Amino acid sequence: MTYEVVLAHHPLVTAIPFFVPALIVVGLIGAIVWRDRHGEQPPEP
Repeated sequence: MTYEVVLAHHPLVTAIPFFVPALIVVGLIGAIVWRDRHGEQPPEP
C-alpha cells in the first residue's frame, strides 16, 4: 500500500511563504510610524 503526500493541496499553502516576509515588513514600518507619531513630542512655545 502506497500513500502519496500532497504538500500543496491548496494555493494558499504555496502563497504563505511569500506573504509572511511582506507582512513582517509592513508590521515593522507600521511600528516605526506608530512610535514616531506617539513618541515624545517637544513642548510647544
